[in-house]
Amino acid sequence: MDAFGLDGNAINLAQALNRRRNLRFYQADVAQDNFPDTAYEVILCFSAPQQMSRAQLDRLLPKMKAALKVGGIFFGSVSLILEILCCAPKIQCALISLSISSRSN
Repeated sequence: MDAFGLDGNAINLAQALNRRRNLRFYQADVAQDNFPDTAYEVILCFSAPQQMSRAQLDRLLPKMKAALKVGGIFFGSVSLILEILCCAPKIQCALISLSISSRSN
């Protein structure tokens, strides 16, 4: 299992609290940096998309789809705050990714 975050302090704390051998933490920009694997069975993404620009989402969503193995599942959510409700392209982009990513390539 791979976990990503921008905040080095949060990554350090997560590493200190979770010593499982199958859990790896990376300080990375998920919209910019490459994923360490390209055959994830499941990708979970919560609240990060609502903090990204349209350009970042346009990079991230196809990367997540490509990182899923055939038949893999993407599960994510964002808060429906006013800023997102006023920005329909972001919502449509995320919903389209959800429906595409959960199918085989």
